[in-house]
Amino acid sequence: MSYSLNLLTTVADCDTLIGMANKDKKSYENRISNLNFDLENSQSTAAARQARLLVINSEIAMLDNVIESLPEGQLKEDYITSRMRKLATQRSLSSPGSAATPVNRIDDELEIARLNLLLTETNAFIATIEAHKATL
Repeated sequence: MSYSLNLLTTVADCDTLIGMANKDKKSYENRISNLNFDLENSQSTAAARQARLLVINSEIAMLDNVIESLPEGQLKEDYITSRMRKLATQRSLSSPGSAATPVNRIDDELEIARLNLLLTETNAFIATIEAHKATL
């Protein structure tokens, strides 16, 4: 983009714009870093969640078999309580968090692409202002 560089008549004005652009640049870089961290973390978290869900499903199946074979009494009640806890964990693991959905993942990827474009334009802006500053 072309800028109205003729309006900049002092080095101080150039320094002010460069300082503002550098703050924006740091903000974009920080946001990109955070989004990348979230994306990487959600991948490993999703895999861990699936593995944990397999274990819980297996434990529930085992508890079902044990409960069927037990006579009525406190021991059977204890196993039923344990099964209910496992079911709650299963439900929690089965409902993905908002950050783990495919839609949110792709939206974050789009946000990273947009931020990279802003970062590229900001770097070009800084270079343009620095070049103009050198002529003053």
